[in-house]
Amino acid sequence: MENPYQPPSVRMSNNEPLFFSTAKVFFFIVNFSCALVVVVWSATTIVRAILGRDSPAELLVSIFLIGPSCSFCLAEWVAYYRDKRSAEQKLGFLMLGLAALTLFGVVANIYEAITTEMERLHEFVACFGGIGISICLYCALCGLFRLCPRLFTSR
Repeated sequence: MENPYQPPSVRMSNNEPLFFSTAKVFFFIVNFSCALVVVVWSATTIVRAILGRDSPAELLVSIFLIGPSCSFCLAEWVAYYRDKRSAEQKLGFLMLGLAALTLFGVVANIYEAITTEMERLHEFVACFGGIGISICLYCALCGLFRLCPRLFTSR
């Protein structure tokens, strides 16, 4: 009988191609690390605001961010270490929603910069647009990989 408490590297329950296992590890590390950074930042900001060093607005943002970030960390851990397909599908939908939200933010900010005739517009569009579209593409790729893994196979 297989021990469910062993990490995936010890459990060999399915014969996934190397690409899938590598992509799962990559997405887990990046997503878990980013969410953990938000959790640590939020906790630090809450402590600093209680001590009177940060503004009340930062305290409010941190309070609203810490719960979803902790939930995202937990869901990533469940999807990766416990190999739960249902958690992976929920994270896929979440990542596609995040991709859509990011794309909306990038387009809205670039449109605002164009209509207000901002100085150094080309540099702003190239830098902000490049970073925003990169984040959007990463989230979309992660979401599609989790929802439709057959799209990434040659079979």
